[in-house]
Amino acid sequence: MQFSLISSRLVATPPAFILSFNVSDGPPTNVSCSVNGNGISTELSRVIVNGPGSVTRVTLTVRLREAGNYQCTVSNTRVTDGNNGDIGGVQATSTNTLLSISVSDTPTGLTATRLSTGLAHVRLSWPTVSGATGYEVYYQLSSNTPVSVGTTASTTINITSGLFRGITYTFYVVSYGSASLPSGNASVILKFSDPVVSDLMATVITTSAIILTWSPPTAVVPISYEIKRRCRRVCESSVTSNSETSVLSPHTSTGIPPYSQCAFDLIGVYGSLKVFLTTNYLANTPST
Repeated sequence: MQFSLISSRLVATPPAFILSFNVSDGPPTNVSCSVNGNGISTELSRVIVNGPGSVTRVTLTVRLREAGNYQCTVSNTRVTDGNNGDIGGVQATSTNTLLSISVSDTPTGLTATRLSTGLAHVRLSWPTVSGATGYEVYYQLSSNTPVSVGTTASTTINITSGLFRGITYTFYVVSYGSASLPSGNASVILKFSDPVVSDLMATVITTSAIILTWSPPTAVVPISYEIKRRCRRVCESSVTSNSETSVLSPHTSTGIPPYSQCAFDLIGVYGSLKVFLTTNYLANTPST
């Protein structure tokens, strides 16, 4: 009888894993399992794979995260029936099997860094876990069901879809080995708050130019900045507009007539998304 760790659902708490083996000489009617000598609860299914009463595939779903020796005893309650346990030409037997399973070490030091490619893009990173063959990353909203992002053999993963700005997420990572249960999880909380620049200011003003400076937004730094300018001479009613792309701080806005009042919008570029970081900052040029 073969007994092996077939698969595991890593995001379950505790994880669910499947033990699958074949039983010959009569379909089992009872399967009892224990870990380290203590009985455990399992979910059992049976499928005959090689003719009635010949070979039966037994699948056990176990919801437990505990290292140790998993032992299952398979029996048929009819062994006392028929002719010395022979039922329809098949000898029903009792047998047992044993499998040792370890638990992968829990990752530590999980960090979440927002990416400039979008307002709900994030990079998760963590140190290597010794002996792990892979990792699974998932996230959760409040008490909602965990959502798996996917598995990776790397210690870094970028998430660039499925998340939304303004929402707080808890991100998790678990490690697993080729023949081990998934580990406990490391977690980090991140809110995708909108970026804001609160210190846009004019540091130098002449009759035809205004030099603007600002600090990067604390939430997430954009790929680039744009400035939209609207100016009106104090003695006139008409407004002239101007847009400048790929600007840096400090930035000199030129071509402004003397004695003008100007309003500036600072815009952050995040991939295909543009976000107003500061709006309607006012500055005036002198008359002479």
